[in-house]
Amino acid sequence: MRAGETRFFLERHVFSREGAAPRHGLHTTACLLAAFFSLVIANSGGGGGGLYGCRGEILGNIITANSALDGARLTHCDAAIENNHIQANAATDGGGLSVCSGTLRNNLIAGNSAALFGGAIYGFGGIIQNNTVTANNSSEYSGALYSCRGVIENCIV
Repeated sequence: MRAGETRFFLERHVFSREGAAPRHGLHTTACLLAAFFSLVIANSGGGGGGLYGCRGEILGNIITANSALDGARLTHCDAAIENNHIQANAATDGGGLSVCSGTLRNNLIAGNSAALFGGAIYGFGGIIQNNTVTANNSSEYSGALYSCRGVIENCIV
């Protein structure tokens, strides 16, 4: 961890309608999310309705029903994103994930939507492996993945 960074560990938290995450989502520099259930129906923001700027592991969570102008659920998250259900989120770009990097492994990414690019994933850089990406849509370009770079391996799309 670098000087000035904050480390968060959230385990088995439930977000309610009263507003679990701040307006721009949970904005951290280092976090570990484990067994995290995001049940927010109206969690929204300008950049990342769910998690924004997280550089820690995101493991075994349900991230659902978030909305934002730029990346509804996970935006600028750069580490292991594994064994999550990322579903029913909406954004302008990347309904499920937007501009993340690291390892995206063993996730269900379903039912997300984007107004422009990548209904499921937009701008991912790193390893995309063993994921199921289904029933996502975009009004303009690619209902699944758009502008991803790196290795895409053994996924159901």
